[in-house]
Amino acid sequence: MEIPVLEMPDTVVFPGMTLMLSLTGPKHVRLLKQVLERDEHGFMISWTGRSDGERPPQLPEHGTKMAVLAVKGNDREGYSVTAHGQGRQLLKLARSESVPDPEGGRSSLLYVHDEPAPLGRTDPGEELLEAWDAVELFRRYAQRFFHPEVQEEISEALPPDPLYVASFICANTLLEPEQQQQLLAAETLLARLRLVSHMISCELNRSEPAQPGPA
Repeated sequence: MEIPVLEMPDTVVFPGMTLMLSLTGPKHVRLLKQVLERDEHGFMISWTGRSDGERPPQLPEHGTKMAVLAVKGNDREGYSVTAHGQGRQLLKLARSESVPDPEGGRSSLLYVHDEPAPLGRTDPGEELLEAWDAVELFRRYAQRFFHPEVQEEISEALPPDPLYVASFICANTLLEPEQQQQLLAAETLLARLRLVSHMISCELNRSEPAQPGPA
């Protein structure tokens, strides 16, 4: 089965995330209508990557399959879509469809094969310990970079499952999309937790004021 792709220039979505999307323009309206015609109401979200200046951005190896939960709006004003991340998928291009836009140009709506790429799981106890360590580090990160009210919201929103703990932390950092895409591509849950801990540790270290040297 082929699944249409919603390309996001600055966003990497992790399984377990629920988000609001604003879909406007002929390409996005076409994608949404095709999705709603399907029984499972599923589509793919992919970070678009960076252009090398000569070619347009290429699809990364992984994206996230989304399920539509709610839709509001119309063709003229656009749609507000609530969607939930179901699982990681491989992004193997199946075809592209040229869609005309109002300015007379055209854009490409991409379709990929429905090919799951689930995150590898290992020892549950080890995963839980790594998740606890990541949460404690993330609390320090939130204290450094976020407003106190946001810190309280983070504490209340942290999920109990290590898989979704990892998704929550990865999604709520100030990391660049390239870094978040590396996290999405991690082979195992342990690898993702360790990598995000390393990344936010580096951010914390860079933000600390320099200590005065010996006189």
